[in-house]
Amino acid sequence: MITQALIVRERVLGPNDDRTLLSVEILAGVLSSQGNHSDAVKLNRRALKGFRKTLGSLHPFTLTSISNLALVLQHLGRYEESEDLNRLALRGSKMLGSCHADTLTSMSNLALVLQHQGKYKQATKLNQQALSGFRETLGKRHPSTLASMSNLALVLQCQGRYEESEELARQSLEGKIEELGWYHPSTLTSMNNLTLVLQHQGKCEEL
Repeated sequence: MITQALIVRERVLGPNDDRTLLSVEILAGVLSSQGNHSDAVKLNRRALKGFRKTLGSLHPFTLTSISNLALVLQHLGRYEESEDLNRLALRGSKMLGSCHADTLTSMSNLALVLQHQGKYKQATKLNQQALSGFRETLGKRHPSTLASMSNLALVLQCQGRYEESEELARQSLEGKIEELGWYHPSTLTSMNNLTLVLQHQGKCEEL
């Protein structure tokens, strides 16, 4: 369906119309979800080039396109390239404010790719900043806040800081049970994360 939409938009609106480029981005996301990251990269690069040309480097569509390309590069294990793009997206997002949702999301994205590279101290600092920002702007029980809490718990776990990680994992799980219910996929993921940190501590009965 999105391929058909893209064909029509290219023919009617032109290859560099915002709506055409959005279709390119969506198609790239579908391909990436199917595991076809190589073709997704090509489409993401095309969309980013078009957005930069028509809207400029700091437009929200451009910054989102940068983040999307960074994500698919991360899936391919091209972490250094992904890190550079995530840093670029974060610098642009900061123009919207340090606690803007896009800025905080960019922080979280950068923290994740740093974590993949074993840069745990940098990742921890960014996750802490993101969590603080989400709490301030969205509240303690917002899904983005709870997801940020889980991200920080995981990077602390990677450093062997199990007690701190467990505390955050419990808070995240409790929040998701309350807000999303026991059987929401995000709740079940948090439950699994908590079992891992309990396992590291040898808490067999609770596990």
